[in-house]
Amino acid sequence: MKKYLCFVFFLCACLSGTYSQTAVYASEKLGEIADLLPKGCLPEVDSVFGCPKVLKSKMLVINYNTHHEVVHLGISLFSPEAKDIMNPAICNFIERLMLELVLQKNEHEAVKRMQEYQISIEEYGMGYQAPVNNVIKMLNEVEETIRFSLQQETYYYTASWHFDANRHISMRFPSSRELVFGTNKRESDADLNTLLSQNRCEQMQDTLFRFSADQMEAMPESDFYVRRSGYYDIPEINGNIYCIKNEQDIYVPVYDTLYPQISLRNLLLTNLITNSLYICIQHCGYDHFTPEFEIKLSDFVCFFQDDYDAYCAVEQKEAGTLDATLILRHKALNYIHLLTATVPVRTVFQENGIFRAELYSNIPQHNTKPLVDKRNQLK
Repeated sequence: MKKYLCFVFFLCACLSGTYSQTAVYASEKLGEIADLLPKGCLPEVDSVFGCPKVLKSKMLVINYNTHHEVVHLGISLFSPEAKDIMNPAICNFIERLMLELVLQKNEHEAVKRMQEYQISIEEYGMGYQAPVNNVIKMLNEVEETIRFSLQQETYYYTASWHFDANRHISMRFPSSRELVFGTNKRESDADLNTLLSQNRCEQMQDTLFRFSADQMEAMPESDFYVRRSGYYDIPEINGNIYCIKNEQDIYVPVYDTLYPQISLRNLLLTNLITNSLYICIQHCGYDHFTPEFEIKLSDFVCFFQDDYDAYCAVEQKEAGTLDATLILRHKALNYIHLLTATVPVRTVFQENGIFRAELYSNIPQHNTKPLVDKRNQLK
């Protein structure tokens, strides 16, 4: 898929004559923006550079990946250090969006583009509030030294530039994966498939996280403890991890042939259980995109450890098999990945065991329940 995209962008460059001969873009959106830039203005290495024909008061920024594909293009508004502190993806989105708006034919077209993206930019002052339609004028005032803040709501972000105690400009935009990353579902599915199939966890199992006594809740009439972690949509799909105390009084996740359901959910939610299991994943992506690949279970869990909240449900509907549903919700953006599997009980404890699963990726959160219901109907 990646090779196909590169070929398409190269072909478009040859036909239009507007792309740099050496430039390949990691997404269609970046290619579209580059097509609006003056010919030959893009450096071929990571750069912060001037392009007065676009904007005299600001520099532009371009970044490449290891395959020399352009992965970021925008108006330079944040230092690399500021991006790391705040949110690199959101900062890159703001820079890319501002360049896209500046490159529109006129102010009216820029406003239409903001309406299409459900973005509003407002200026607030002493007793007044007014929409910002002239993006170039706004950017002329924005400097790195101006205080910037970013607030996350459930479905929206608000980015604000504070000029003084009485005046600021705020931009409100949806917490949408497609909008922030600038990739459509086909591109995002293909990227995830590549990253997952190549992923190798570099974190040590015992350093991912520790359980402390204040996190644990004793379960009545058992030796188990539970670390509760909220639920997704319904209480049955939750992030709870079940533990016991070992001889050193350390809380460790349950992994015991007497408790296959708890053991499987713990395997899917933590990387603290030593195992040699593999998952054979059928990736059910955009437009019947269904590649298969194998990945160590520990590598799969590790891949999503930092940026996602994990919620799981495991049921035993037939003797000897477990039905598992794992929902991975991105912490910053409004989408999830859904993994479903039917796992033989014996496989859960088998050395080098392997089970099959289906992965549905990059799903807006409101589309989750129909997928779960559909899977249950097919059983």
